[in-house]
Amino acid sequence: MTPESPGPDRVSQVLSAILAKQAVPNALLFSGQAGLGRYEKALSFAMALNCERGPETSSGPLSYAFPPAACGKCHSCRKILAGNHPDVLSLAKDGAFIKIGQVRSLLSTLALRPGEGAYRVVIVRDAESLNREAANALLKVLEEPPERTVFILTASRPADLLPTIVSRCRELRFHPEPEDGLALRLSREHGAAPREAEVAAGLSGGSFSRAVDLLLQGAAGLLDRFSARLSRLAGLAPEQRLAAVCLTAESMCRDRDALALDLDMLAYLLRGEIAGGPRATLGLGPERALSVVAALFSCQRDLARNVAPRLAVEALLLAATGATGSGTGAAARS
Repeated sequence: MTPESPGPDRVSQVLSAILAKQAVPNALLFSGQAGLGRYEKALSFAMALNCERGPETSSGPLSYAFPPAACGKCHSCRKILAGNHPDVLSLAKDGAFIKIGQVRSLLSTLALRPGEGAYRVVIVRDAESLNREAANALLKVLEEPPERTVFILTASRPADLLPTIVSRCRELRFHPEPEDGLALRLSREHGAAPREAEVAAGLSGGSFSRAVDLLLQGAAGLLDRFSARLSRLAGLAPEQRLAAVCLTAESMCRDRDALALDLDMLAYLLRGEIAGGPRATLGLGPERALSVVAALFSCQRDLARNVAPRLAVEALLLAATGATGSGTGAAARS
């Protein structure tokens, strides 16, 4: 099927229309990067399908993810939220993959009559992690799905799924929220100060949940400390800088999650350099910043392939801190 590409609010509208028309597909594919609420949306839809009070304007715990939705208060909704509803099943990776044994266990459950829900909902998380045997087994049940059973697959990379699985699904693409909208939500819903909201939104990749997490970590302070670290490296004499860069790269590579955030912060700072104005704090200028962007892309490619991570980060840091040349610019002066 041709994928639909609604924004965050449009996803809710499409799912609301499905409920209103009582035309529930046998399979949905929620595609888009991680952190955009795909699983929460799937869980909300399962609640709405099985709510004992019927879809209504939600005041329940997941109302942010899917309005209008389930009541969030009835017996069915509470069981789904607690993760113990017998007719809402979740399939997730066991290690690196979803394996054939997991799918066979699921099929055994599906062979039984539903326990208590109006619909049985199967949520397959990170469906691109299905190994070949598991994918083929899932395909067979998608081709002849049990009555009143809805499969919801989430995937960051639908191209890694079997095309025949994708063709059986109605695909909804999740897109990142705009930074200004996220910053406004952080200010309104969490009382964030303007700069804290701006930085958390800018580092979040368009994910509200990640933006909130970054806000709680003190995003602006993290960014300032990272920027100061670059400034110290850039201010060193060339003969000292190489040794310091090597030590810094080794430290950054000890924690993959922390390294990912460091790279996000560098990308944020480089966007500021290219845009100019008050956000240009490194003193690189647009042209030099663009060359560091190229180095950042190269580093990310190497890290994705697990090719000598420390060497990739060293090359990036040398590009980022050596770009000030003879020591001009804000980074070198600090």
